[in-house]
Amino acid sequence: MRKACAVIQLSRVVYLYQSVARDNTALVMRMKEITQTRVHYGYWRVHVMLKREGFKDNHKRVYRLYKEQGLTLRHKRPKRNKAAQLRQPKMLAQQINQIWSMDFVADNLFDGRKLRMLTVVDYSCAMDRLQNIETFVRVAQTQSFAEAARQLRIARSVVSTRIKQLEDYVGAPLFHRSTRMVRLSEVGQAFLRDCTELVGRANDLVDQMRDVRVTPAGILRVHALTGLVLGHFGSLLREFQTRYPDIRLELIVGDAVVDPVKAGVDCALQIFPAVSEDLVVRPLFPVRRVFCATPRYLKIHGAPQEPRDLHSHKLGLYSGYPTRDRWEFHTGDQSLTVYLKPVLLTNSVHLLREYALEHAGIVCLPTLVAGEAILQGKLEIIMAEQLLSSFSMVAVYPSTSRHAFKLKLFIESIATEFTHEPPWDAALIEKGLLPARLIEDRVRP
Repeated sequence: MRKACAVIQLSRVVYLYQSVARDNTALVMRMKEITQTRVHYGYWRVHVMLKREGFKDNHKRVYRLYKEQGLTLRHKRPKRNKAAQLRQPKMLAQQINQIWSMDFVADNLFDGRKLRMLTVVDYSCAMDRLQNIETFVRVAQTQSFAEAARQLRIARSVVSTRIKQLEDYVGAPLFHRSTRMVRLSEVGQAFLRDCTELVGRANDLVDQMRDVRVTPAGILRVHALTGLVLGHFGSLLREFQTRYPDIRLELIVGDAVVDPVKAGVDCALQIFPAVSEDLVVRPLFPVRRVFCATPRYLKIHGAPQEPRDLHSHKLGLYSGYPTRDRWEFHTGDQSLTVYLKPVLLTNSVHLLREYALEHAGIVCLPTLVAGEAILQGKLEIIMAEQLLSSFSMVAVYPSTSRHAFKLKLFIESIATEFTHEPPWDAALIEKGLLPARLIEDRVRP
């Protein structure tokens, strides 16, 4: 070959070898027939049978084709003398009474007597398919098999199995998988919206049945802002648990912006805009903000008369407001926008309150955090006629939990406890420390 390529001045790399091996179709078909009828046979016993039938192929070729066709058996002996693993893929039930399984279950009673039961299962149960769809929705929302398994409280292998079963039933891949990411395929994207509505409707029906027959029960996971929970949530939680003792609350407190789906919570109580348009936003009550400082600080450094005077003071500001460093003040029908640079920027409103109580400077606090200190005279509102826009405390939750009965009860209890005029604002308005006028912010959650 080398000399021939040199004569015609052709590179040996260009020349493609043409296989002259004979066709193995008949041999492969016969091997499959043998392994389907004799599920315990390995490649050597298959080779012996082929040799008896007149095939001249040696054991090396039989072994190579045996592995290429995926006919290998498990090496480890199954427990309890179970039959070897079948080579055919498991058939999926398409209708009632199509696939049945049965097995004996044994146990001992308290007095030592033995109990044996024959368990018969119909694999056509639609609940399995609904569980697969719910798992698919959760994986699509979290974009992670591991996170979906954690939120569903099942093993990761179970999630993979359910997705595989659903893909086999649909007849197309629902996800494109790699070592670093999971993203929906075109079929999965078209499938997701209908599946989300189906899961939400199924949860709604289950909750309605529980509402009629039994008391609401289960785990309710909520993420809430620290400023809301501390000092105002204790009595509400006591009354809620007294009324619904079978509901177990898991309350995660923090100032971070979270995605309820990825965080694995049923609801997030926040003032921030929702991270996704697919989330449901339920307004609860307004959150007013005021600039305040201690009387001692104002006596030493003087009280600002207008917003621009804040530039000459040490400011402590909350970093979580959507408006960032832009502050808009309202006086009557006029508004003034001022850009402020704080000496202290933090995501904790309680730290700001402690900073102000140390006579360190002027801070901007929500009234739900500063209200008690203002009523006690420890803090004093400055520029009371200069109104700041208010935000809304909202409940953010996935669309699949739109009709969840436990969540609905919890949100309604908050809306009943904290009305459009919360008790901390009502006390300040009654004493004339806070105007009754309310200005909503343009940046809505």
